[in-house]
Amino acid sequence: MEVSHVLMKVLLFLMSIFSQTSADTHTLQFLYTAVTPGVNFTAVSLVDGEEIVYYDDPDVCKTETSCMQSDQENLKQLLFTVMKDFNHTEGVHTLQRRYGCERDDDGTTRGYDQYRYDGEDFLSLDLKTGTWTAAKRQAEIIKEKWESTGRHTKYWERYLENECIKQLIKSVSSQEEPDEVNVCLICPQLEERILEPACNMRMGEFFWFIIGTVGFFTIFIICVAGFANWMKSMNDSKSVLTPGSPYSSSKLLLPPEF
Repeated sequence: MEVSHVLMKVLLFLMSIFSQTSADTHTLQFLYTAVTPGVNFTAVSLVDGEEIVYYDDPDVCKTETSCMQSDQENLKQLLFTVMKDFNHTEGVHTLQRRYGCERDDDGTTRGYDQYRYDGEDFLSLDLKTGTWTAAKRQAEIIKEKWESTGRHTKYWERYLENECIKQLIKSVSSQEEPDEVNVCLICPQLEERILEPACNMRMGEFFWFIIGTVGFFTIFIICVAGFANWMKSMNDSKSVLTPGSPYSSSKLLLPPEF
């Protein structure tokens, strides 16, 4: 009964997404779903309520595979975290993420980023305040973590308010032109990615990369200099000065065996 109840909530949520269309409003939506046990993952891209891309394996849209796999792993890990917070150790559980943007014909735009656990509201981004709204007590910890540095929130604010709208306009235009090829929209793309864990080298990793590179070249230079000094000392050892003579500044070459 519990499984049926959860799946029914998920189904109703999906039906509401696919039915949200308007002649005066264009929409671009992304829907991620992670389901236990086994943590199956799917992702769907929708333009004006119509499915344009469906992802459930790494071979779809290969140019986005790396980013998509990171998003997939992030959602799976988040699902495990949420299950632990709810003390759910087994059974069927779902974590859904729905995000995207809308644009009215008059140019008005909106964006959203929402999470649902087992078909119920869990966490959502408020673009007006730049903060996350926790619908459950268990979501408070995640909210505090994401807001602690502001990087995660800033990234999605920027995407939803700018790049998502650009993608939406481009996608709608491509649908209106039969000769145009639809853009793969599984993974959000920014013109300049900023500290997004799913797709970028983190600042700490970058720091250690620089340290490692500098250290390598430093050791390399020291080794080269040491080798040069060693060769010089070897050459010097092949010659001696004749002290106490007018020719003490001249060198007397010794046989190689010396």
